[in-house]
Amino acid sequence: MGVPKFYRWISERYPCLSEVVTHKQCSTACIELFGDKWLYPEPTVTGRVSDQYNPEFFFQIPEFDNLYLDMNGIIHGCTHPNDEDISFRISEEQIFRDIFNYID
Repeated sequence: MGVPKFYRWISERYPCLSEVVTHKQCSTACIELFGDKWLYPEPTVTGRVSDQYNPEFFFQIPEFDNLYLDMNGIIHGCTHPNDEDISFRISEEQIFRDIFNYID
């Protein structure tokens, strides 16, 4: 069971706790780290990592120590409609599918 309004309280008290990361921020960070080259994340056929520019992999999430998800908020959002329709019903299978899609 979650603590009501805990995330709001902790994020207001410690504003640096969470950060929204955009695609542009990640691209800028990659340019600062690697210049105009980007490293392939996997070894090539020869077994060596290539240093050729690869725009497909030009998106990288910044390094972090821990990832905490507000599962109470995720589950609630995936199981209840926004319009509060009392006749709304959703299957358990669909609920899990929505939760996994949200997390991915």
